[in-house]
Amino acid sequence: MCMSSQSSPALNGIGGKYNGKAMSEIKNVETQKINPDYKTNVEKIFERIRSGSNENYKAEIGDIGYRLVCEAQNNGFDLDGYKHNIDVYGVRHTLKQHGKSEAEEKRGQIAITQNDIEKIPDVIYNYDKVAFTGENKVGRETITLIKEMADGTAIYVEEIRSGKKELTLNSMRKHKKSNHT
Repeated sequence: MCMSSQSSPALNGIGGKYNGKAMSEIKNVETQKINPDYKTNVEKIFERIRSGSNENYKAEIGDIGYRLVCEAQNNGFDLDGYKHNIDVYGVRHTLKQHGKSEAEEKRGQIAITQNDIEKIPDVIYNYDKVAFTGENKVGRETITLIKEMADGTAIYVEEIRSGKKELTLNSMRKHKKSNHT
């Protein structure tokens, strides 16, 4: 059973233990799950996109974090044992819809780049807000994670692929930082 975000040491980083280690020993519990080959695999995705290949390729990011498992459970989803990943199709869609500077400027947004795709692990393991946002166009449930970054607000949407136990990039966009405090 998941503890609330107010009481869970794994969520707030104060006291307690996680995987047998004192919380003070672990800078960021969730980011311990990141695949060390993630950035190399992102480059392989971009190579396929640049070449015009229709061959799919998947880059595993890592296991779902405890915090998101609990948020999902509280919203009626059992995501225990799932993994985060991105693939050529999701990245290509994101770049096509949100990767053109001129179009994004008109929307008050910032174009998504390869650098933003490389920062996805920070969004999924250190998000500020989460919403379970219903079905996408192909009928899969989606999760939206929002994270304030140094250069804007990242909005990352992933779809739940139940059969494979995967959470896969559906789309991503980035809003300009607000001048409001």
